[in-house]
Amino acid sequence: MVTAQRGEARSRSLPVPTWMLVGCVFALSFVFRFVNALKDPAPWIFNDELQYSELAKSLAYTGEFAIREVPGTGGFGTLYSALIAPAFVLFESVPDAYDGARAINCLLMSATVVPTYLIARRVAGRGWSLAAGAFSVAIPALMLTGSMMTENAFYPLVALWLLLVVRALERPTIVAQLAVFAVIGLAFLTRPQAVVLVTVLVATISLVLLLDAWPLRDRGYFTRLLRGAREYWPTWTIIGLAAIAALARQAMRDRPLNELLGSYGGVTKIGYERDELGMWALYHLAEADIFLGVLPVAAFIAVVIAGLRPAEDRSIRILAALGLTTVGAFLAVVTAYASSPVGDRILERNFFHVTPLFFIALAAWGSRTNVRSWWAVAPAALLAGGLTLALPLNNFLNATSVHSTPGLLPIWRWRDRAFSPESIDEWVAGTAIVAALLFVLLPRRFAPAVVVLLVLYFAAASRPVEAFTNKASSEAFASALGSPRDWIDRRVGPEAAVSSIWTGAPEGLPFWESEFFNRSVGRAYTTQGAWDGLVDTITPVSVRSDGRLIQLSGEPLRLDYAMTYSGTTFRGRSLGSNQAGRMSLVEIDGPVVMEERYEGLFPDRWSGSNFTYTRYDCRRGRLVLSFENTPVHRRRFTVQVYEHGALVSKLRFNSRRQYSKATIPLRPRARRCDIALQIPVASAAGLGGDDLRELGLRFLRVRYEPVR
Repeated sequence: MVTAQRGEARSRSLPVPTWMLVGCVFALSFVFRFVNALKDPAPWIFNDELQYSELAKSLAYTGEFAIREVPGTGGFGTLYSALIAPAFVLFESVPDAYDGARAINCLLMSATVVPTYLIARRVAGRGWSLAAGAFSVAIPALMLTGSMMTENAFYPLVALWLLLVVRALERPTIVAQLAVFAVIGLAFLTRPQAVVLVTVLVATISLVLLLDAWPLRDRGYFTRLLRGAREYWPTWTIIGLAAIAALARQAMRDRPLNELLGSYGGVTKIGYERDELGMWALYHLAEADIFLGVLPVAAFIAVVIAGLRPAEDRSIRILAALGLTTVGAFLAVVTAYASSPVGDRILERNFFHVTPLFFIALAAWGSRTNVRSWWAVAPAALLAGGLTLALPLNNFLNATSVHSTPGLLPIWRWRDRAFSPESIDEWVAGTAIVAALLFVLLPRRFAPAVVVLLVLYFAAASRPVEAFTNKASSEAFASALGSPRDWIDRRVGPEAAVSSIWTGAPEGLPFWESEFFNRSVGRAYTTQGAWDGLVDTITPVSVRSDGRLIQLSGEPLRLDYAMTYSGTTFRGRSLGSNQAGRMSLVEIDGPVVMEERYEGLFPDRWSGSNFTYTRYDCRRGRLVLSFENTPVHRRRFTVQVYEHGALVSKLRFNSRRQYSKATIPLRPRARRCDIALQIPVASAAGLGGDDLRELGLRFLRVRYEPVR
């Protein structure tokens, strides 16, 4: 009796060490991710990170959603912004809140280990299930924990949804089915891409019902099928009512259905070519094969082949059906987006959410003999080993992969340091084939060696990913901002009303960074059209010849403070610029009057082939320009000077002189002076380094001097 009681107590205590291990994986993931996130000094994926931080700040400070003080969500998901909003409540300083929000990111992403483990536990042993959970938080795409992106909430929500679908398929109770839809709602509030989960749910239930009804022999097949379908009446009812409500709502508002997809609605307006869709689908599968390390992909294919047999164990059938429909649906969505004009690249960021399924399949392969049958393993290895042959790697190893395809960043680094552009395709394909052979030939007792190999692979891949993302963040910080990041709040206070005014600039990054880190920066105005995708949050204004900025209503624009590009000067008291010298702050306290503006300079003050200068409310005077000569031009050269569009003079430069100065008379026309310089350019190779620009002159100073 005592022995039985002890055995019963022991059995009740077994889950404790398991959850301790799961907790350890979660904690290690959080610490690792957060330490690496703190290395990145500034956001760099724009304007995505700005829009979600703006929504979070608005919710924290006002209790309502707005972007640049314009009410509304802009068609973007709001749940992620709501989740990180507490960071802006707790910390008055935006840089501190930025770190707090990234801590929340790391908690959210690391939480994926729990649903992944629970799903894997249904088809695999504890050790393999822990490995699946650990791998789900080890993929390269989790570098996004350092960024203000919805992926941080969407990834764990998809994993949770997969777990709830599995539970609903195991026991289709009303509560279980309602829970599935509750998470779909949360996922949709995070990003409209979640609408695909409804399609996945219908397809998965249908496929499982077809497989479940096949081996039964009581009554007819369709009778058995209908009997099983009746258990899911809550699901069919909710989907039907939701479809009717959506159709009615859009019809009453006379709006198209794709509007419900928010910022993703544009993909429904594009005509697609079948061949192009197939090509992009193959590219995305091949890229997933690379960043997952081949073996999980092979295991996934084997599980699908084995699980679609009606006679297979039901837990494997459910995993196979759910995996096939989920991966297929997400692949269809990302393929459509990638083949659109705004895509045209591999979008791992939109596809990696399904990766827990691959690691769960690997756990099943390592734990079950029925998944290791030759008729499942052989085609799986053939497909997984050959996928990379379809991917022209050099076409995708470029700057866009840093923010869209992090799984290729290790390949980029290894190509440049160990291989070459000519050989990288062969090396990757050869490694994939070796991994596929290992998948086929490795005896079951040595299967844990697969875990060791994947640990080594992800460990080796993590460093290049961190290096690329840290470089992108550091360069954005240094070139556009500098320290302190909240330079505007420190000068005028976080409660001040500062507006940004776009008058034309080499890039939008300095505007975005200053907006991001300064609570006082709100409204956005433009004299030159929108500078980013947040068009509805930017108010256009016009400039009169006397420099006054006029609103669409005809009223003069009045502001307390204005932040603008350093090449623009407004009438008022200058409050200085940021450390990078890219943005300036001026106290106006009344009507906004632009005095002068120039364009055509890079951040390092080098020009291209054109430089323009405009002076408003201009009186007779002169424009004084100072230059530094460097070894770009090897011989004497001539710069043409245009005034109001007409050639008026030429400036001759001697490349041997270190410094030069030019004075250009200004003659106003309708109270405005316009000067343009056409400058010969030469390769920047003479400066050394890997600068590929064509450069003209390096401007040291641009100064207007009135005639006394």
